[in-house]
Amino acid sequence: MVKAIPEGYHTLMPVLVFKDARKAMEFYKQALGAVELFAMPGPGGQGVMVAQMRVGDSIMMLARRVRMAGRARRRWVARR
Repeated sequence: MVKAIPEGYHTLMPVLVFKDARKAMEFYKQALGAVELFAMPGPGGQGVMVAQMRVGDSIMMLARRVRMAGRARRRWVARR
């Protein structure tokens, strides 16, 4: 039977977004002893698009910030 929450995961999992996800990953490794579970490279093998790291018994996801078209982004922010 499929579990709603996979083994090793908690009810909530943070997703942190960064301009430079690889740099953030290195920071978390040094500061918190985080362990990289996987990292998907960005276009052309540059940077990290999305990654998972384990800190203690918790898993977090990191992602690269993706810029939206300027006008579309302003409209989205204005409606919030």
